[in-house]
Amino acid sequence: MIIEKPKVNLKSGVNLAGSLGGFNAFSNNQNSFSVLTNFDSIRDNVRNILFFRKGDYLDLPEFGIGLQDYVFEQNDELLSIALNQEIRTQIGRYESRVTVRSLSISSPAWAEDGLVVDIDLLFNGTVLAVTASGSGLFNMEQK
Repeated sequence: MIIEKPKVNLKSGVNLAGSLGGFNAFSNNQNSFSVLTNFDSIRDNVRNILFFRKGDYLDLPEFGIGLQDYVFEQNDELLSIALNQEIRTQIGRYESRVTVRSLSISSPAWAEDGLVVDIDLLFNGTVLAVTASGSGLFNMEQK
């Protein structure tokens, strides 16, 4: 019996090598062996970075930001600077496929929890727009 290594299909952007055997607590995929695209994988990783609290992931105690912990914090300049720096550091460390192009933290009137993070990520020349809030709202789409 010959067992072949998973291959990467560069034309479609589907990465079979990185999708086998992985587990993601926030993934909508019911089968842990399903094929993930780079977009799906990046979306899941960024979501995990933003919503996992430090210490939630035992092998990486410094992983995560815990955005939901900032729901009742006063969104002032100090919080904005600290969160901005932490988000950039975490994404740079744990999701090296993307670069943070822009990042803003605001308190729009429509946000019940008062804190919304908007991030533009650059992946292979494509901009990915991320919106997340402390209440758990998360969206990532290609611009």
